[in-house]
Amino acid sequence: MSISALSTILAKDFPALQAQEEAQLEEALAQALLPYLDPLQEAFFQLCYRWDIPEHKVRQILEQPQNEAINILLAQLFIARAKEKWAYRQAYPQKEADEEDGVSAW
Repeated sequence: MSISALSTILAKDFPALQAQEEAQLEEALAQALLPYLDPLQEAFFQLCYRWDIPEHKVRQILEQPQNEAINILLAQLFIARAKEKWAYRQAYPQKEADEEDGVSAW
């Protein structure tokens, strides 16, 4: 999966992300998540809901002490979900008929 594909998927909620490789994307996303985490805001939970991030994974990161920073772990979670979305889009492409019916493409 290319970085540009990941960036495209993430761009809806994080339009300012710029990266040439996945490690840079993870760091940029981690920085973009910081405003949601300090203090923890309702917007963060809405973002997790919109991205369909499993609640138990978020809870595990927030409640248990970790070796890495919380924002880095959450960025990894969002990137993993973006990869899942990309895989689904590749496996189940939208048909042209959907566009003719007024249904927006992925």
